[in-house]
Amino acid sequence: TIGYIDYDREVFNSHLCKSIKDLDGTYDIVDIPASGKAAKDYNDIIKKSDNRYILLIHQDMEIPADFLESVRKTINEHPDFGVLGLVGYDSFENHNRNTIFSEAGKSKETVFFDSCCILINKDNNIQFDEETFDELHMYVEDYCMQAIQKGLKNYTFNVSYESTKHFGATYYKTNEMWGRYGEYYEKFMNKWKQIHFLDSLEENIKPMDPIMYDDMFVVNSYCDEPVEFKGKTLIDIGGYRGFYTLKGLKN
Repeated sequence: TIGYIDYDREVFNSHLCKSIKDLDGTYDIVDIPASGKAAKDYNDIIKKSDNRYILLIHQDMEIPADFLESVRKTINEHPDFGVLGLVGYDSFENHNRNTIFSEAGKSKETVFFDSCCILINKDNNIQFDEETFDELHMYVEDYCMQAIQKGLKNYTFNVSYESTKHFGATYYKTNEMWGRYGEYYEKFMNKWKQIHFLDSLEENIKPMDPIMYDDMFVVNSYCDEPVEFKGKTLIDIGGYRGFYTLKGLKN
């Protein structure tokens, strides 16, 4: 299924519509009138689709004729994927984040994706969080984090990013991050930072030199505020990312 939210018919006719007409392969199309709540609209597309794999794509995207074949190759390479996409990011932490663009012949693991074009597997039974992300920002990033929480991995498509075009209609009209992005980015971070931190802690906690640092551990993550772990409070001691005091926790 190719699913999209119908925000602007003129934008659709100028970009995605042309690509769909030339697209190789067999597919159906599910389009949803824009409600102003993208997470809800994507959930409605999932409900209406009878197919396992659903390509969720923006109206201002253009993709090559062989795009679906490249997507199928990526599915074959990673059959247990959480989300596939065009433009991903390699780290949850904003200050360490690098952008990962899809490449032909090479699929790369990411943490989450830009919302311009992703593929989901309906059988994973993940819903977009329409309660928290009740507007137009961070709903895809959140979906990707849900996939990771279920033990799934996210990968870029086995397709050249340069073979696609994203016109970013809203961004290029305003030349800035638009709307309430900052507000919803903060919601995203508040939802996931402690979950991400504690998951990382369970997997990566390692004692340092027990003579010098008998109550300090190295953690491959960070959290801005004290959090509870095994009944003890973790506090960032500052100075170095990933160093925390675990008061009273020795093993």
